[in-house]
Amino acid sequence: EMRAKYENQKVKLKHKLDEVLVRLGEQRLKWCSRLNDVSAKASRASSRVNDEKAKVWQMVQQQLDSAAVQEMELKAHILELEEMNKEVVKECRNVTKDNVMLPSHVIILSSWPRED
Repeated sequence: EMRAKYENQKVKLKHKLDEVLVRLGEQRLKWCSRLNDVSAKASRASSRVNDEKAKVWQMVQQQLDSAAVQEMELKAHILELEEMNKEVVKECRNVTKDNVMLPSHVIILSSWPRED
């Protein structure tokens, strides 16, 4: 009879152990699924961040390119104005050589500071 009780206890414990193992397996599957979900979300978020970084970098590059073009245009315009100024100064010198008064609207710009 002791042996029967022992065998009965053994069977009950085996069933409990099997139940626990099944629940642990189910929990493991749930946690693996959650981990996969979180990993997928993190991957999508990282992808979005990288996309935004690429967009911002592209915008920065466009701004830099635009600024470089504007700088070149301004330098060309400054050179053009300096050439016009040289012509005006030359004409003024010729006029003053002839002892003729300069019109009040002519301004000699040769003293302007110049950036090279």
